[in-house]
Amino acid sequence: MRYICHYKPSLNKSLRRDQQTISLYLKLLCYSCTESSSDRFTERLNNVLNDEYIGLDSCWFDSKYSNAEFIVKLCEILKIPSLIYDTVIDEIQSELILNKQKFKPYIFIETDFKRKNESIAVLSALQSNRYIYLDSETSDLSLNDQLETISELVKAHYQEQPVLDVFGEVKRYVYFYKTDITIAFSVDGDALSATDSYNIPTATMKI
Repeated sequence: MRYICHYKPSLNKSLRRDQQTISLYLKLLCYSCTESSSDRFTERLNNVLNDEYIGLDSCWFDSKYSNAEFIVKLCEILKIPSLIYDTVIDEIQSELILNKQKFKPYIFIETDFKRKNESIAVLSALQSNRYIYLDSETSDLSLNDQLETISELVKAHYQEQPVLDVFGEVKRYVYFYKTDITIAFSVDGDALSATDSYNIPTATMKI
């Protein structure tokens, strides 16, 4: 991110975090000057300064400011030109939108499950247990490094949970590297095969 690299150090340097200045920030932002408000504000401030996206993709929220509004108000207090912070916010939000639209690799846990009389509600509630989602740190690695990481991950998963509730014994793991590229792993972490076509098994009713 071109602009944020220059913007964050400036923001970090400008923001003082001694108690007297925190109290001033609270007043300027129209927060109550209580100890709990001060603690929440400091925590949110630290999140902005430590986060790659200056908190714009976090779940922080209060009754006064959204994440973007919070950044804008801080910048106004610090007299940072709007041209700078508007550009930075637009850049980050554009990248976050692209990240949401981008395919995110994941692992499907394959079993020999055949639906008998399990309720749809139960199956829906447990469906997420059949997936392992990867963090961006792993998915940003080269393919070879990803496969090494996934090999260790599936071995550890199988040691801890060889049987899934309702769905049964784990047979293998299928890594969705891209929408049209999947790589199967044994429960021992060995890469078995790659294919450009894999249909995730769905629950079926035995007759």
